[in-house]
Amino acid sequence: MPIYYNRLNHNLPFQFDCIGNNWQQEPKNMPNGCPNFHFLITESGQGKVEIDGKSMLLKKGQGILSAPFTPLIYRACDTSDWQTGFITIQGFMADKITDMIGTYDYFIIDENSTFDYFAWLSQVIALQTKKPLPQHELSKLCYAFILSFQTNSQHLSSNKSQLFELYVKPTMAQIEKHYAEKIQIHDLASDLFITPQYLAKLFKRFLGVSASKFLLEIRMTKAKELLVNQPDLSIQKVCNLVGIDDASHFIALFKKENGLTPLVFRTSKQLRK
Repeated sequence: MPIYYNRLNHNLPFQFDCIGNNWQQEPKNMPNGCPNFHFLITESGQGKVEIDGKSMLLKKGQGILSAPFTPLIYRACDTSDWQTGFITIQGFMADKITDMIGTYDYFIIDENSTFDYFAWLSQVIALQTKKPLPQHELSKLCYAFILSFQTNSQHLSSNKSQLFELYVKPTMAQIEKHYAEKIQIHDLASDLFITPQYLAKLFKRFLGVSASKFLLEIRMTKAKELLVNQPDLSIQKVCNLVGIDDASHFIALFKKENGLTPLVFRTSKQLRK
């Protein structure tokens, strides 16, 4: 039952964090999910998987790829010895995987997939056992593995998942309601009994931006509305109305986000009327 843990190279976009097969699978209960994309495939026997409130069997040749932080429980069925293969993925572009294959909680692979995941995994491990592959070659294999899910899987659940409903959606509502106040992301996370880092990763997964960036985008959108619709408001007043005290800081943020200062933006809109 070979298992390989990769020495991470921070210059590679995708890489296997760990990879293994012929593993006598022990029960796992991950209420907060795995921090990385996690792939599990049945080699023999069968296992029971519970994910996002759903239950399913993984028979021989069937597998599941779960997205980061998706609650996951799995164990062997009562009458079965369950042997599995598995992969976890890291890399500096790992957070872009959802952009490549979709924002879904998990992907199901069946035994009739046109991509033979079982054979592919066995081949990669055989090569690694014979002579460790260069890290850039492993990164290429990892990229091909990720792309296979574009056409060879059933994607299940969407950004209306339990995690989205529990954490992201209420935070979005609080930001949209209180953007003009001195709200802090760590306070919003604390209200949900999670860490700011976890909240940031959930926002990144479902919306493609962090919670802080989402707050900034809301403030900039509201600022543009005020600049155009209320031309008599001073820049200082506009920034105060969107929850920012310092006018210089507001001007710098606005220019960074929009390419224009607030005054130039307002003038350009007035000239077009």
